[in-house]
Amino acid sequence: MDELFEQVVSAYNRLGSIKDVAAELETSTVKVRRILITLGLWSSSTSVKIGNLYEKGLSVKEIAARLYMSEKNVQAYIPYSKGTYGKETYDAVMSRDYRERQQNAAENMRALKDSIVGEKTVDFDWKRNKDMNYFEAEKLAGPKSDYVPKVMKLRLSLELENTDNDERETLQKYGDVTKGITRTVLVPAAMSLHALHYLINQAFGWQNSHLHNFRLPEELENELTAGNKLAEWSRLCGVYFRFPGEYDDIFWDDDYFEGESSKTWMRRKYNGPYYDGAKSERYANCQKEVRELRRHFSEFEVREDFGEMYDRHRKTGEKDGPRSKGKKKFDDATIRELETAVSFDHSFYELLEHIELYQILMPGISTESETVASLRSLAIRLAEPLPIADRLEYEYDYGDDWKVSIECLNEYFMKESSDGTASHYFDKDGIQVLDDEIFTKVGKKLKPVCIESDGLPVMDDAGGIHGFIETLRTIKEPVDPEDAEALQEQKETKSWARMQGWTGKKVKPENLL
Repeated sequence: MDELFEQVVSAYNRLGSIKDVAAELETSTVKVRRILITLGLWSSSTSVKIGNLYEKGLSVKEIAARLYMSEKNVQAYIPYSKGTYGKETYDAVMSRDYRERQQNAAENMRALKDSIVGEKTVDFDWKRNKDMNYFEAEKLAGPKSDYVPKVMKLRLSLELENTDNDERETLQKYGDVTKGITRTVLVPAAMSLHALHYLINQAFGWQNSHLHNFRLPEELENELTAGNKLAEWSRLCGVYFRFPGEYDDIFWDDDYFEGESSKTWMRRKYNGPYYDGAKSERYANCQKEVRELRRHFSEFEVREDFGEMYDRHRKTGEKDGPRSKGKKKFDDATIRELETAVSFDHSFYELLEHIELYQILMPGISTESETVASLRSLAIRLAEPLPIADRLEYEYDYGDDWKVSIECLNEYFMKESSDGTASHYFDKDGIQVLDDEIFTKVGKKLKPVCIESDGLPVMDDAGGIHGFIETLRTIKEPVDPEDAEALQEQKETKSWARMQGWTGKKVKPENLL
């Protein structure tokens, strides 16, 4: 870590730009900024506010609540240590240990998987069913190809819940919105969540300029972890969930070069075939990190969270930091309790992005507790994800806080004609689709297609949905020709929007991707 600190300082003194330093050192801008904050070489009003609260002992969650920010955005401004040059945080130690073990990750994963399913591999027919009744065998070796869907139909919906009537009227008037900002797409069932990230960016007008994550619905997260229990989450880390450390290899395919069309570049990412280069997401690596976490925090001190401290201050008038609530053993603690003791770079519930869509999504799947428990148990035994939801959540840009709901509407299975000259597709109810040509493009050529859209694309760095609405008003609403200041603002806003790749023109669904 000392070496990286020195490299960042040297490069920053030369270049004067966090983005340029990150590019030169092939690391993330978040890591560069945090190192500079740690050494006192860079600050902003946001970093100062966060730093002051962090020095008082508040957790990331508590700071986020107080400043009305997302936890991810807060974490991006947390120093690596409290001002001590070269002192590693716990996450830094784990990252260092991980890199030393990285070369053996793939071999360890294969050996582990062999130990789970290699001894008693069973072969039996099964089919996907919304009640998951096909899991009658004691062990599941894997799906037979005839029953794996080739195509999935997804509806991507930008969250508009916090918009008021005036804002929705603006979207309808200037944003070409009928019901919402949505995209309905046909995608290969084998598409990874990582590839889906690029598709979502393309479909909504973003340019992969910010951090993102995928999550299950909150109620399902609670169900899977028995109410956010650390011990239960630990068993699913590497199956569904990432380990919440900081790993640069999650940006393994960030190979964009200046001057290249961002749309062309992203198109290469979401068109198949799909592969994965993030070794930190492998099951064996995640479980090793979990063992390290358990070893470091076999017992730890739980402190008040921000809400508890605030309530105490309000009642007593005290102004001290969060107080201790006593010690707790790892296996008895919740994720929230651990987060009062130590800061993590990411959420415990971020999904592994090498997961393929058919491995986690299924239209109409039962969310009954008994079904979820059965799936969870089998997934743990296999060390592989199983379809457990019909909806996921995607978050992009932790400052602007864009959120997209991903709903699986249908899935389609392929059957070859008897003479092998044609492919036909059937939905989950066995009904044959009429346009085999489009489905062949998606299912065989692995090229997603948008079939419906509502609303104009949005843009990066607009300030989220509320900022985008204000941008629409500035660009689209008539301006008094005698008001020079308003005319100049409109002109500058239009120019800025064009720089973000925004044209203000409606794009036909078939041309979105």
